[in-house]
Amino acid sequence: MLTLILIFSLSACADNSTEPSITPDSQSSSQTPEDGKGDLIDEVVPDGADVLRQGVYYYELAEMSGDYGDGLSPRDGALLVDNLIADTGLYVDNGGIPADRCVYISLDELTVLDSAMMRECYIYSVAIGTPEGGLMGDNYQVVYRVSVDYSGEKTASIYEDFSSEYTEDGRGDIIPDSLEGDALTLMGNFSNGMADGQTKIKEVAFPPQNEMPSSNALMAFHLADELSDWTGLDFTLNDVRFDEDSVTVDWAKSSTLLKGIGNKRQKDEFHFFDAVSLNWFMMDSLADTLRQNFGVMTIYYNTEGQPITFTNPEDMAAQGLPELPTDQPYEGSAFFVAHSNNR
Repeated sequence: MLTLILIFSLSACADNSTEPSITPDSQSSSQTPEDGKGDLIDEVVPDGADVLRQGVYYYELAEMSGDYGDGLSPRDGALLVDNLIADTGLYVDNGGIPADRCVYISLDELTVLDSAMMRECYIYSVAIGTPEGGLMGDNYQVVYRVSVDYSGEKTASIYEDFSSEYTEDGRGDIIPDSLEGDALTLMGNFSNGMADGQTKIKEVAFPPQNEMPSSNALMAFHLADELSDWTGLDFTLNDVRFDEDSVTVDWAKSSTLLKGIGNKRQKDEFHFFDAVSLNWFMMDSLADTLRQNFGVMTIYYNTEGQPITFTNPEDMAAQGLPELPTDQPYEGSAFFVAHSNNR
C-alpha cells in the first residue's frame, strides 16, 4: 500500500509525451494534489530540502551571479525538471521509485550551451536517494542531468542520461567526463613569479561512489577542499562555473587569498614569509589543479562577481598585478611578473 501511494503521488505530473523537452505551458496542474494524497504519509524531509512535492526534494547548490530578470527562477527551473522527469517515466515505469526512496533535484552549475543559442542555462542533477541518507548520502545515485534555458525558450531538456546505470544498490560510476587520469592531482605551485619554479604534486583518490560529486563544478569545490587540507590554507570558494574550455572561479572573502594568513598556523612545508608569495601560491596552485584535472585552458578569478583586490595592493602592483579584473584570464605569476614593467 505504501508503494502504491508513493507511485500515485509521484505520477501525478506525468503525461503521455515522449519529447525530451518541456515548457512551462505544458506543466501539469496537479503538482499540488487537491485530494490530500500528500497527507496520507508522514513525510521524512531531508535536512535543508525544499519540498517540490511529496518525495521530491530540491537543493540550490549553485548561486546566480546576477539577476535572472524576466527569466525563470532556479526553483521554477527545478519544477520544469520535475515535470520533464515525470515524462520520462522514471516515477512510474517498472514499478516506479521504491517506497523507501526519494528523488533529489539539485541546481549544480550555470553553463553557456550551444543548444540554447549560447545562452546561459541552469544545470540540474536528478538523483534517487533516501530521505534518511540526505543529499549525496548513502544510496544516492544520479540518473539524469537536465539543462534549463531559463532566459530564452524557458524549456528543460535532458543534458546527460545515466538512467541505464541506475541500480538499487547505490550510485553508479558517473565521474564527470572531463576529468582526466585515474586519480585526482593536487598542484602546489611555488613558482612565485619564476618560469622554472618548484611544484609539489600530490595524488588523491576519487571520492567513494556514494560521495562522488555529480558535476564538474562540485568536483572543483572538492579539489579546493583537498588543497585546503593539504596546505593548511583556506581555498574557500563561492562559485565555480565551467564553459567549453574555460572556468570562472569566485573566491570567498573568507579565503586566505583575500583575508590573509592572520593568526593561522602555517604548515612547515607551506610556510610563507610575505603576502605576495602567498597570493601567487594560492592562485597558481588552484589554476594548475583545475587545468591538470579538467584540461581547461583559461581560468578567470573574481570575488562575488568583482575584481580580485589584495590586502597588499602596492606590493602586488610591483609584481605586475595591482588587482585582477574579472575579464582578465589568470595567466600565472610568471606571466604577470614578466610583464610587470609594461603595466
